[in-house]
Amino acid sequence: MRGHTPSQYWLGNLYQQGDGVAADTDTARKWWEAAADLGNEQALKKIAQAYRDGDYGIAKNKKRALDWYKKSVQKYGYTFAYTEVGILYANDTPPDYVQARRWWQRGLLHNDSAAQYYLGLAAYYGRGRVQDILLAHDLLANYRDDCIAATPPDTVTCGDAAYHLALIANIENTPAAEKHWQQAARWENDIALAYLAVQQKTNGTDTP
Repeated sequence: MRGHTPSQYWLGNLYQQGDGVAADTDTARKWWEAAADLGNEQALKKIAQAYRDGDYGIAKNKKRALDWYKKSVQKYGYTFAYTEVGILYANDTPPDYVQARRWWQRGLLHNDSAAQYYLGLAAYYGRGRVQDILLAHDLLANYRDDCIAATPPDTVTCGDAAYHLALIANIENTPAAEKHWQQAARWENDIALAYLAVQQKTNGTDTP
């Protein structure tokens, strides 16, 4: 099993979940790191996120998270890390949106679709830059289109992108708003579901 990265990664999952073995966070971490050291993409994502967010019983450690993300890009060419490092800086205390945007822009240059979503939100809310609703619309619309083509899509970010497109359409008073609300609801966005429920009650009609 040594050197077989999928097995090492799944062993880590088994120990983290206590599935067929006694739950042991430290053993899970060791198996994930062993698989990540050999370039397993899932393991690199999981161990870096664990250190970034303090997940899976692993203490939050910004330096270790950055080390794993940098190894993902520099040694193995996994460009997802650009966007994930941007999230790290955006979630820092206090948030560093200037650095976050730099990393998301790198992700965009390397065709990481998720970078469009985070740059779109930064443009919408004016995070680390001047607010730019038109740019936000274009970035979020591109990401929404990628979501439609994805199998399966990330329903959380896809639904949120459609929700923000609905807000932009409401600001601009365009008929596209209803389409965006419907799309956000199909991706189970809570706010869109609540909005459409209110609309249904107000209009006395069923939501399509």
